Amino acid sequence: MTDMIERKSEPYNAEPTPGALIERFLTPQALFYVRSHGAVPDLPADHRIEVSGMSMERRSFSVEELKSALATRTVTAVLQCAGNRRTDLQQFAKTSGDPWDVGAIGNAEWTGVRLSDVLDAVGAPDASDLFVAFTGADEVDVEGEEALFGVSIAMDKARQPDVLIAWAMNGEPLTPEHGAPIRMVVPGYAGVRSAKWLTRIEVRETPSDAPIQAHDYKL
Repeated sequence: MTDMIERKSEPYNAEPTPGALIERFLTPQALFYVRSHGAVPDLPADHRIEVSGMSMERRSFSVEELKSALATRTVTAVLQCAGNRRTDLQQFAKTSGDPWDVGAIGNAEWTGVRLSDVLDAVGAPDASDLFVAFTGADEVDVEGEEALFGVSIAMDKARQPDVLIAWAMNGEPLTPEHGAPIRMVVPGYAGVRSAKWLTRIEVRETPSDAPIQAHDYKL
């Protein structure tokens, strides 16, 4: 696509041209930046996510079961890669990571169910000192350490009403590069916290110890 600038082919990372990005208030899915840490997983439409954790019965849900059991919500939110405008930084000093210009950011309408509703449905505790971790199906390499993508957020953030488990973007089903069939959307945090290809949600006493969070995206 001529309006997309490829920053890396393996794994695929790309951003829209500045002109294409500012044409619309809502960024079309085809023009939304793609940040991949590993190969794009090929998950079936009936893929299930597992929800587990402290003092909880292990449960699993498909997209269709989430739709039938819980209220559907739509949230308009911006996602931005933590490395957006890295090319500007590199004018002053060397940095690591892909050379993003201004396009690693996008605004969309996300549709799904509130994470808080799912946590309530499975009887998750809501103590403020807990964390909610997300595991994706994508395999990543951080400094030679191979592991599944994993991140977490504090329980207080997880309970915010705009944090979604989403299956649609701008009224369309998610495409594979944007996390199909289901992903997290965590507004207000760097895009890395909005885990794609969601496979597991876990309530835990400590933040995720997956390499992406414990080593790569840590200051």
